[in-house]
Amino acid sequence: MAQKISHLPKPHSPAPFRFEMTYLIFFSKNICASKYLHLYLQAYTCISMKARRDVYQAIADPNRRAIISMIAEQPQNVNAIAEKFDVTRQAISLHLKILLDCGLITMKQKGRDRICEAQLDKLSEVSVWVDQYRQHWENKLDALEKYLEKLKQERHGKQ
Repeated sequence: MAQKISHLPKPHSPAPFRFEMTYLIFFSKNICASKYLHLYLQAYTCISMKARRDVYQAIADPNRRAIISMIAEQPQNVNAIAEKFDVTRQAISLHLKILLDCGLITMKQKGRDRICEAQLDKLSEVSVWVDQYRQHWENKLDALEKYLEKLKQERHGKQ
């Protein structure tokens, strides 16, 4: 009684797999395949949208910045880090994973403990980026200082 129709147009996508939408005609009534389309879109999104991890994402969150500061002072295990925050251990684990993916920390297994150590070399990328804006604002402030000095001289010259 049920027919499978597979000649419907396939969505154009660079996904590594082809998904063939099918509709069932059951007793001459169309059963909507929107749930299949929804599953396809979820799978496609998960495959094609890889999380981009960079140092800017790592320092965007205040908790991650605090973790970096703690670990920079002294390597610590995951439990010691988690105890110092008012969030769940799962949240801390996610923060640590992001820091690990960005290359700002390394994790070493010592017995039953996972020790986190800072690898702050990648922060130089941020420093270089910030330096270009620092120079810009220093130039602006120098120009303001010269302008204020000029105004001061003009006022004292008129009196």
